[in-house]
Amino acid sequence: MKRRVLLVDDEPVVLDVLRRQLSHSLNPEQYEMLFATSGQEALALMEQQPVDLIISDIRMPQMDGIALLTTVMEKYPQTARFILSGLPDRALIKSSLISTHQYFPKPCNEAVLTQAIRRTCELRNILQKDELARAVAQIKALPAMPGLFSRVLQELKSQDASMQQIGEIIARDVGMSAKVLQLVNSSFFGLSRKVESPAHAVAMLGMEMVKAIVLMTQYFAQTNMPRAKGFSMGRLWEHSLLSAQCAMAIARKSCPDKKTVDEAFMSAMLHDVGKLILVTNQPEMFESIMALMTKERIPMLEAERRILHATHGELGGYLLGLWGFSEPVIEACIFHFRPGETSCERFGSLASVHVANAMVNRFQPDRGNPHAADLDMDFLRRLKVEDRVSEWETLCRGICQQKDPV
Repeated sequence: MKRRVLLVDDEPVVLDVLRRQLSHSLNPEQYEMLFATSGQEALALMEQQPVDLIISDIRMPQMDGIALLTTVMEKYPQTARFILSGLPDRALIKSSLISTHQYFPKPCNEAVLTQAIRRTCELRNILQKDELARAVAQIKALPAMPGLFSRVLQELKSQDASMQQIGEIIARDVGMSAKVLQLVNSSFFGLSRKVESPAHAVAMLGMEMVKAIVLMTQYFAQTNMPRAKGFSMGRLWEHSLLSAQCAMAIARKSCPDKKTVDEAFMSAMLHDVGKLILVTNQPEMFESIMALMTKERIPMLEAERRILHATHGELGGYLLGLWGFSEPVIEACIFHFRPGETSCERFGSLASVHVANAMVNRFQPDRGNPHAADLDMDFLRRLKVEDRVSEWETLCRGICQQKDPV
């Protein structure tokens, strides 16, 4: 099925340049390109046919890009939303935090934009149900743990506020970490490599931007808290943090490259974001999955496949792809419980997260999934690390026996 991409800019010359660039890099048999010179024209086109991805200039007369994407978010929540900006205006970025998935500088590097379009559309293919794609695309932010949120606010208000301390607190929370990394890793900032450390991201964004992100995350938490019966936000956060601590320790032992260690920590923190999507947007489905798991004593993966025709890993991977996260983080999220389905041949964040998640489920079943699948030994043998399992087991057991990880 062709994916439709709509580009919006009030300058016809800019649209002509984009048309020429993308016609060479995107296969016309797989992508249909649409163009509009105003927000009104773009909405008129979307009334006539569905659009998978819209890319809009931020400054336009009558209806600017933020107003356009806000309208698209409300009327067509399944559509991915990118914005182009020719000015590094942080005030505009703050005002577009809710309505925009990714930010790009203008003019934008052709290869960067093409890769973002392809990855977003390819990830969309993993979700067979349209209601799941809509649920993911309309996510503005992920809920934050109230206790951690209060600690961040307290630090932000302090006269001698420490960016390092703020970053360390944010690193312990799935929702706040995801949002600050989404923004700092957008092409708008033009970084040569992805930032995986929340502390680094906070230092780059600055105090005011971080405050806006934290407040918006908490607002979302208050208006869209998990509603599924039997779900515990605290248990999910504990499982995520324990997994992150274990993944980081495993990566340090096995591949002492700082980038890989940071990727392993953040991948593990975010590997279960798909569960948050389910409990906040599809609570009935989540309850059905949990009931099936309990009744038939089967892994969550199998129950999800029967009910959703997708997994929480795929839901989370789609969201992280929309938000512009790096390929290793997306891959670890999608395949953390079935790494053998990838072509991975070297030890990295995927293997670290897979082992860490399995170990936490083994040693702290009340914080994870008691019916979860165990280690994929064929995958570990492929990577030639199967002899490290007993060492990792000892390492993770010690971490899981620590009290109060959050």
